[in-house]
Amino acid sequence: MFKPKFNYTNRIVNNLLKILNIKNFIESANILPKSEVMLRRDARIKGTHASTSIEGNPLTLEDVVKLARGEDVYTETKSKLEVINHLKVLKYIGRNYNKIPINKTTILKIHKDIVRNTLHESKNEGRYRDVQVFVGDSITREVMYMPPSEKEVPKLMRELIEWINKKIKEKDIDPILIAGITHYQFVHIHPFVDGNGRTARVLCTLVLYKTGYEFRRLFNISEYYEQNRRKYYDAIRFVRKNDMNMTEWLEYFTDGLKFSMNQVKERVLKLSISTRRGEIKEKIYLTNRQQEII
Repeated sequence: MFKPKFNYTNRIVNNLLKILNIKNFIESANILPKSEVMLRRDARIKGTHASTSIEGNPLTLEDVVKLARGEDVYTETKSKLEVINHLKVLKYIGRNYNKIPINKTTILKIHKDIVRNTLHESKNEGRYRDVQVFVGDSITREVMYMPPSEKEVPKLMRELIEWINKKIKEKDIDPILIAGITHYQFVHIHPFVDGNGRTARVLCTLVLYKTGYEFRRLFNISEYYEQNRRKYYDAIRFVRKNDMNMTEWLEYFTDGLKFSMNQVKERVLKLSISTRRGEIKEKIYLTNRQQEII
């Protein structure tokens, strides 16, 4: 049975409290529907750019914006498909997270949709790996980690899925830590031939959504990692060097989520029209025709 090791530190607890405060602020903010749609789309685009960039995708944020609009960009097909696939997956889980169970079928579907038509062998889409792989740094190309053997993958994934659902039901661990542990353990198992990082970050997002930390789906968890990929890799690697204790990883993970939430809060504040008694008050959005009628 999977049983993660970690300790609650002042840094983790302080981060959790600050994230909760921002969560309450965002959920109570009256945002114009038009602005909320824009913020949600922006989060999806920036999250896709960051998550694919971490894995070596060369497309710029401007390229991702164009693809999101349905426009074409001049680059190899594989790079475009990685971005288009990721955008679709984030949109799918954003619309359906309440109905999506966390199980093997869901994880295989997320992976298949993320890597669709981008792997050398299509048989590996949405299927646990049947070969030994290694993890390399996309920047330096050095070998960083040799994951568990392919024979161990089904058992390790089954234990992780059971743990996630058990902890969500029992509510004895903060949902943010459940998401952070899920993220790390998935990357550690490395269940697929390729696309593990992107799938891990989507699964982590799904866990947050399902545990009440969807933040109106205005955030993404990947920008923070992409800004300093070396720090991201080092945080993952340190767990293995520290006898699989995830404490420092969870400090890093909660740092990242707090950073992302602060960005959302700043955007919401900029879009607010007026403030009254500490609460954002919304100006009613009317079309030109509605204004003429009034």
